[in-house]
Amino acid sequence: MALVDRPALGVTWILDGLEATLGSALGGFLKDPHLSLGLSDAQIGLGATIYLIGQVVGALVFGFATDRLGRKKLFYSTLIIYLGGTALTGLSWNFATFAVCRFVARAGIGGEYSAINSAIDELIPTRVRRRWI
Repeated sequence: MALVDRPALGVTWILDGLEATLGSALGGFLKDPHLSLGLSDAQIGLGATIYLIGQVVGALVFGFATDRLGRKKLFYSTLIIYLGGTALTGLSWNFATFAVCRFVARAGIGGEYSAINSAIDELIPTRVRRRWI
């Protein structure tokens, strides 16, 4: 991976952390039927579960595809999937569309993690890798 691509790996970690923080903070807002989707507590919990399942599915699917198609190509593809899913979440009109968009966004991040871990394997020598991870 080129030197210019390496900062992009870190940026995705930052975006994921920011998104997780904002998602947690907006849980109460998502319950308000006048200002947002009016989700129930159960729907918010199910949305978080779907979000996690999306990450696992994304890591498995895109991790396998990364081995076949190349890390750089999949890295940018999963970044676009993640950003698209996140942006589309803001356009959700009910719980079903919200859940699908969150699943897609997290699948993209699962794929990003596969690319990031692969890059770490390449960039950091084996003898010192344990100290960096």
